[in-house]
Amino acid sequence: MSPPSLLLITQVDTAPSRHIERHLLALLPGARLTVAALAGLATVQEPDLVLIVLHGPDAAPLESLQHWRARARRPVPVVLIAEPVTDDLAWRAYGARVNAVLALPSDDVELRGALRAMCDFWFRVARLPVVPYHHPTN
Repeated sequence: MSPPSLLLITQVDTAPSRHIERHLLALLPGARLTVAALAGLATVQEPDLVLIVLHGPDAAPLESLQHWRARARRPVPVVLIAEPVTDDLAWRAYGARVNAVLALPSDDVELRGALRAMCDFWFRVARLPVVPYHHPTN
């Protein structure tokens, strides 16, 4: 199996975003990690997993996500990591077809543990689709 590719979407360059990036590279040696601002979502090739990091109540990235998903060649799991996670944000995220919403842990050890569990699930337990895929009705 080839190393996974991840897309980390951030609104701004923040310490938590840099911690997430550092932990992902440590947890997934050889992984291809692309870090992009929200505006870069449309130009990035399809990764195996998308992580969106939100700070504050702005849910604009979820609208961009819906446009990106409409053009995707295959389903790609998306995890939203946010601080704070409100009920409204969770509803909007799942409505935008986000696969999981995680509250950003306040401590670096908890953050690493949450990212490890997420990576274990998406890259060791879950079955991700491969390209090319031809749906039987096509």
